[in-house]
Amino acid sequence: MTIVISEKIYDKKASQTLDESDKRLIKAMINKLSIKEITDLIVRKNDISKKIIYDYCLKIKDEK
Repeated sequence: MTIVISEKIYDKKASQTLDESDKRLIKAMINKLSIKEITDLIVRKNDISKKIIYDYCLKIKDEK
């Protein structure tokens, strides 16, 4: 008997963009929560790269 254990593999293309609902959510929370807290919330909701979320948060913060 052989057991194979591997790390989680996901479709990188699907996880490379934020959808519009996530963007609206980030804009609503950007002045109330830290970027780390927002990133953690979005990552729990979707399988999106933390870097993409963090970069988008920084972009929104710079616009305000």
